[in-house]
Amino acid sequence: MITVNELNVKKFSRKDINSLKLIKNGNVGNSSKVYKLNDLECIKIYNKSKDEYELYRLNDFTKLKYEHVIMPNTLVIINNKFRGYTMNYVNGNMLCDCLDLGFSFALKKYNDFVQNVTNEIEDDGIILYDCNSSNVIYDNNNQCFKLIDCDEWAIHIQSKASIIFQNYRMLYSTFNYFVNNEYSASEYDSTNFTDYFECLREIKEKKSNRKIITLKDFIIR
Repeated sequence: MITVNELNVKKFSRKDINSLKLIKNGNVGNSSKVYKLNDLECIKIYNKSKDEYELYRLNDFTKLKYEHVIMPNTLVIINNKFRGYTMNYVNGNMLCDCLDLGFSFALKKYNDFVQNVTNEIEDDGIILYDCNSSNVIYDNNNQCFKLIDCDEWAIHIQSKASIIFQNYRMLYSTFNYFVNNEYSASEYDSTNFTDYFECLREIKEKKSNRKIITLKDFIIR
């Protein structure tokens, strides 16, 4: 087991944090807030300190770097308590705020995103136990979706097939819940995801007698 001195941590004062600007959508429910640290990084601060178990668990994540999954860079200590972590800043919007994206464009980008994420993390045994439309960010600079918020993820020793299957279901269910208000993703997989939703669009267009151009058009109940 690594010692405290070997942890990837950085100390901040409360004054340091209070001087930072809360980024757009930075008030993450009742659990945490996200601030802009500099042009390259932001900092997530928990509203309440985390225990030693979480400190060591998330320290393992600081060793992992991916292209489409934003992992912690350093853990944040305030007044000798574990209060958050720094991570790369993404210039973009949460999926739930991407309503003006073209529907077909969003489907393709999201399907690519699922493939990218699952391929990147499978070798490290990461299972996504939590994901919602606020954890998926559309990167405006690179025009792709990226995944954030690793607090409820875990590293497990399982077969790659099992890990990929579980992560597929989580990520596809996240999109389905966002647009359909349903968690189930049993009707499709990576091979027919776009066809499935394009078919749903045609059905909705006929029922509503209107064209569906954007995500917002599709979500309107």
